[in-house]
Amino acid sequence: MSWQNFRHAEFKCRCGCNKNLIDSDFVDRLQRLRDRYATGVHVSGHAVDVLVSRVNAYDLIRCALELGFTGIGAMQHGPHKKRFVHLDDLRSLKGKWIRPMLWTY
Repeated sequence: MSWQNFRHAEFKCRCGCNKNLIDSDFVDRLQRLRDRYATGVHVSGHAVDVLVSRVNAYDLIRCALELGFTGIGAMQHGPHKKRFVHLDDLRSLKGKWIRPMLWTY
């Protein structure tokens, strides 16, 4: 089982048992959906998620604001190796969002 945008390991149970009950046909459909609907921020070439935590996340966010990034999302709970900061430089979009924008996950 191989998909361009998904890894089998992403679907393992998070309780530590390492069971993976994901249905391959489901992920096949999910991949086709992503291929067809690839309009998300990350495929625009204007967004990234940076694996970072603790004071490093704070420093990254401070610098990103200084450098004019307009979208900053912080996910700073859970295991440190899975914490990240989303950065983008999208503009305001009438009726959808106003920039700059900060949020947490």
